[in-house]
Amino acid sequence: MANALAIFAASRGIQAGQGLGDAYKTKLFSSLQAEAVKNQIHEVDKRASIEIGQIFAQGERVASEQTAAFIKGGVELEGTAMDVLSDTMSDAAEAAYIRRREADYEIVGLEMQRASLKEASSDMNFFLNSLSAVGGAYAGYMGDKAMYERGTLRNRGTSGTGGNARGLE
Repeated sequence: MANALAIFAASRGIQAGQGLGDAYKTKLFSSLQAEAVKNQIHEVDKRASIEIGQIFAQGERVASEQTAAFIKGGVELEGTAMDVLSDTMSDAAEAAYIRRREADYEIVGLEMQRASLKEASSDMNFFLNSLSAVGGAYAGYMGDKAMYERGTLRNRGTSGTGGNARGLE
């Protein structure tokens, strides 16, 4: 009986070790992914700032071209001509505002993802996953032991080997 229980204990010990390894991998990979998402947030913000600058630069180019065309055509820069220039710059400002909001929404989604990953990589989560692995292995061992003592494990093959647990006594 002692040999069989030792094998059951070793099997459950391996199970616990695998569970602890999985908990550590979850902690490590989640931490790395959270850092990658942090970098992605920075890139989204940086890219949006560059694009907003380009939008305003394009608006200024168009307004300059319009101004040159008005002057060349002998149109004074007042009234309707000024309204056209104002509309051009307003359109650029609106496009820049929309781009900033798009980036902000994307950043909020990434920040939520990062918070979730940071939680998965927390020490408390690692502790709970480890506790679950060890507790599950212990409960499995106690169930194996109880079934063995009742004789229900003695007459069936052990985990896929086709052997008989009775021969382990």
